[in-house]
Amino acid sequence: MKQISTLIFFVLFLITIPLSSSNAQLQRNVVLEYCTGVWCQWCPCGHAIIRDEILPAFPNTIVIGYHGPANSSSEPFSFFSGNSIISALGFSSYPTGIVDRTSAPISRGLWLSTVSSRNSVNATVDINVLKTYNASTRVLDLTVKASALENLTGNFYVNVILTEDELKYPQTGNSSCAGGTEYSHSHVVRSMLNGASGEMINVGGSWLQGVELQKDYSLSIPAGIYPANSHIIVMIYKQGSTMNTGNIQQAKHWTVPGDIVPVEFSAFTASLEGKGIILSWETATEKNNLGFAVERSTDGINFSSVGFVSGKGTTAERQIYSFLDNPEASGIFFYRLKQQDYNGNFSYSEVITVKLDVPLEFALAQNYPNPFNPSTLIYYSLPVESFVTLSVYDLMGREVASLVSEVKKAGTYEIEFNAANLASGTYIYKITAGNFIETRKLMVLK
Repeated sequence: MKQISTLIFFVLFLITIPLSSSNAQLQRNVVLEYCTGVWCQWCPCGHAIIRDEILPAFPNTIVIGYHGPANSSSEPFSFFSGNSIISALGFSSYPTGIVDRTSAPISRGLWLSTVSSRNSVNATVDINVLKTYNASTRVLDLTVKASALENLTGNFYVNVILTEDELKYPQTGNSSCAGGTEYSHSHVVRSMLNGASGEMINVGGSWLQGVELQKDYSLSIPAGIYPANSHIIVMIYKQGSTMNTGNIQQAKHWTVPGDIVPVEFSAFTASLEGKGIILSWETATEKNNLGFAVERSTDGINFSSVGFVSGKGTTAERQIYSFLDNPEASGIFFYRLKQQDYNGNFSYSEVITVKLDVPLEFALAQNYPNPFNPSTLIYYSLPVESFVTLSVYDLMGREVASLVSEVKKAGTYEIEFNAANLASGTYIYKITAGNFIETRKLMVLK
């Protein structure tokens, strides 16, 4: 039995609910790790594929560039803590890459298609970070919180990596892959805070759904690194037979100095559209905005997604959005927007409450279809909560079916009546709700 939506709505505004975690991950961030070098004449072609093909098509991709060979006099960016990762991942030909640690290194011509295929794979872990950065001391403190989105088996490791963008240094190239003396290097690994392999985050070879695990880190940003151009990357991977088959479960990254508010909301309202609810919202500015998951709740606590609306990326212009929702029942509904950026970060809007008004009077409608064989639908409406009995009788006044006998909230209901065990003929159905009594006829035709 289900309640039928009615026609009058009103909207109340509530306070923002500041949450920082989620039981589901809507956007999975593919990780591309690749080896490169300022000495490598073919590496600028790899950089171009990332810049011009992968990131425009899949802007949520997290890129990690290992400059090597490790501790090489010809490569100034190869002297970073954890640089044994280059050999551990099997990098020897430059530039080659690994996507989500699902294979041995692959050529640059396969990067885009592999990122594309991995982009649709669901995340199994959610990651959130609490961080503080002291600009005076250049100390970055992190608390990494990771939750399993399903029951997991195996050993899982967390890697925390510091990268820097827009490093100016000469790059060797050739006629096909242009280098330059003022070449800008991005995604450059500057430190692996917990080593090349990271550290195990779970114990016992399992990780149950919903269990949150935590690790704390502190890093003094070395001199020569510009914090405003730097990111902290946190990724969780499953231990494999080799490092490059560890299978990354999820990754996210954040700027070192502080998080930029990705979206500035200026309005969030609801209104009637036929028998549906139109949710409307506006943004004053957007930065790195992937979009909005529309979430609905019946108790204001437990929310579930009912749709997604794409954002406008980065813009300083006012944007207007809307979404049509069609609840299957009357009552009170709570709505909020989960704004997500391309880095995997998210934040919530304020919560608005929408009430679907109840019928103005008691009513018992004619069943449909009528005549019928063997099933029909019976509709009734209640303006207030009432104890309801709904029964079917033969023409001799004998009860042949009891359909409802319980307290029902105000609303409009439908119930299916199956007369497969009754003979053809005319019957009476009767409702009693408080002082309201109504009867109607129905006909079984076999």
